Amino acid sequence: MIYILTLTKVCPGEPTGYISDLWEDCWTDRTAAERAFKKLELGPVYFRKELWVKEPGGRRKLLMEERYSGTA
Repeated sequence: MIYILTLTKVCPGEPTGYISDLWEDCWTDRTAAERAFKKLELGPVYFRKELWVKEPGGRRKLLMEERYSGTA
């Protein structure tokens, strides 16, 4: 299995105001992927992170998601 960490970034020039599915990194070990996911901090620019797994057959499944709340 392949685990993929993606980010969503504020981008004022885009019609939606953001760009999603920005590739951050990937792993073949779930423990390492989850550790990296938890370690990555969000802020007002990169406001969402998602950890996906690519299943056999090519489909992606969302494992974890976290959004920046704007508070510390």
